[in-house]
Amino acid sequence: LQMTRSIRDAFFLRDADSSKMYYVSPAYEAIWGRTCGSLYCEPSSWMDAIHAEDRARIVDHFAECGTLEFDDEFRVVRPDGETRWVHMRMVPVPNDDGLSRRVAGVASDVTARKEAAMKLKRLTRGYAVLSGISSLIERAGDRDELFREACRLAVEVGEFRLCWIGVVDRHKQKVVPVVSEGADTGFLERVGDRLDLRPDAPFGSGITVLAVEQKSMMVVNDVALDPRVTRKELHSERGIKSMISLPLVVAGETVATFDLHASEIDYFDVDEQKLLSELADNLAFAIESIGRRAALDFLAYYDEITGLANSRLFRDRLTQTVSGSSAGNHAALYLLDLDHFTRINDSLGRHAGDVLLLQVARRLQQLLP
Repeated sequence: LQMTRSIRDAFFLRDADSSKMYYVSPAYEAIWGRTCGSLYCEPSSWMDAIHAEDRARIVDHFAECGTLEFDDEFRVVRPDGETRWVHMRMVPVPNDDGLSRRVAGVASDVTARKEAAMKLKRLTRGYAVLSGISSLIERAGDRDELFREACRLAVEVGEFRLCWIGVVDRHKQKVVPVVSEGADTGFLERVGDRLDLRPDAPFGSGITVLAVEQKSMMVVNDVALDPRVTRKELHSERGIKSMISLPLVVAGETVATFDLHASEIDYFDVDEQKLLSELADNLAFAIESIGRRAALDFLAYYDEITGLANSRLFRDRLTQTVSGSSAGNHAALYLLDLDHFTRINDSLGRHAGDVLLLQVARRLQQLLP
């Protein structure tokens, strides 16, 4: 008995039908947060503390085993609200007649091991998402494809409950969700009033708006307790218990946010935040790169001032028109010259000449759509 009192595992001996508890070591109180006396009074009361998500499985498994060996892991919730992971093993103790009328067992607190394993699993998934997005950056043709695939990777590979990306619309003064993946089912529409960027937003600001304004990630590791989260029932219905909003900053301005929702409390620890911060930086870099590519592609074929086809595109289109024309088909070529244009540049400056060219281009586009 002295040895069992000093061991952190809880040892117990009970009747095969759970009607009587013969012995339970003091470690039971440290793990369950309940007195040994309560277990002597009610031998099956250890089950009352089993986490709601594990209870049905453990009760069924326990009933199936009967007087056979039992070996399983589950969570218990202590009276102070703390959750512990327990590994419990039970074996029948046969009497001299070979019948098993008693059961001996040991319950070990494996919280540290389980949390370490879950953290490793989360980080492994996170690195897989990071790797996938790094590969995506090289092949994404446009911003829409980048956003769509990033959300898909987060849900399918990262196993997040919900992922969405919102674009910052400075004109409308709000964050506009443009793509989502996972357990949305109307979620974003119902929390849309919390994406208002106005200082006097009638429904206040959620963490996404705070991330935009402060250009810093915002983390909620317990949706049920965090006062920044309103409409908690919407999150609960979708199994969302933690979430993070990551600003995508380009040239010093937040242009979008990358929001992730997880099904576990305290999901976004320091290591996870560091990894996701790197992921957000990569996405911001990709947005900037796609923007530069689009600008270069535009300048390769269009005039920077007027937006009309430049000489390269004009010759290409003219060649296609001439080579594709046949008997009976006609094409026209307009040649326009602006009288005294040089005088405008010389007297009013280059800027005035550019404005004139832009006005002429707009009129041509209206007349010749």
